[in-house]
Amino acid sequence: MHLTKRQYWLQGMVLCLAAILVSCTESEAPKSLDAPIVITSLSNRADLISAGNVLVGIQLLPPLSLEDLTVDLNGVDVREHFAVRADGRILGLVDGLEIGSNALTATAAGQSTRLALINHAKGGPVFSGPQIQPWVCATPQPQEGSDDTPATAASGLSTSAIDKQCNIAAEVKRYYRTTEQCGRDPDNPRRFIPCFKELDSTGSPPVDLAETTSRQGKTIPYIVRVERGTMNRGIYDIAVVEEAGTEWGPFSQSQTWNGALVHLFGGSTGTPRRQFPPNSRWAMDEALSRGFMFP
Repeated sequence: MHLTKRQYWLQGMVLCLAAILVSCTESEAPKSLDAPIVITSLSNRADLISAGNVLVGIQLLPPLSLEDLTVDLNGVDVREHFAVRADGRILGLVDGLEIGSNALTATAAGQSTRLALINHAKGGPVFSGPQIQPWVCATPQPQEGSDDTPATAASGLSTSAIDKQCNIAAEVKRYYRTTEQCGRDPDNPRRFIPCFKELDSTGSPPVDLAETTSRQGKTIPYIVRVERGTMNRGIYDIAVVEEAGTEWGPFSQSQTWNGALVHLFGGSTGTPRRQFPPNSRWAMDEALSRGFMFP
């Protein structure tokens, strides 16, 4: 198969990112149980948690089991959030963290382990220091400025910011890969025909819906789940192929995501004190069809 220069570049970048991710995962995972109970923050480093929730793993030295376990956050019982998941691990998504220091304590058979968690506001900052002020939040539709009101950029979301940190509720849309001719229009090089179209989930499947292959070799409709939300006053997109009818969440066993990420930088890093939608493109068949996720 002949690869274009762009495909060679993408393939090399993907391999590098995948290697980095695997290396980080292996170095952070506990290699052995030096204590009867080990608590691990899986969302991020324990001092870099944000938005008030954290994914936690708990390891117990046999003969201890889930039935022996109690867990509290700052003295409040959160044991109901934990269960033995499909992969055999004890995992829980704990919410209700306070801004600043928090203590998560796991106890079994009279023995306890405590994990210190530092939670930061979803709107930031986390480690970058004081934020630039003023900062103009994006709106569902762009608004022209006036003598008293600054202009805004379009967020691509249906609701407005709820606070000065420009926090906007996340939304999920689904797109599908079309079988029709797409890309640069051969008759008009200045015109680009989208390869992915927004999916109407209320109607019948589109006649031009393409197919792709899951990691298990199963042929499935080529549908991409795209979540758009805000964090640290910016707007993010997360895109990955999704098999229709499968559960999506922190404990689901994805049949389409290969566990690796591709991050594309946009054409500019200018931030003229306004919140803008992402400048990078997630609609790249070369990576999505191979199971990569675009953050």
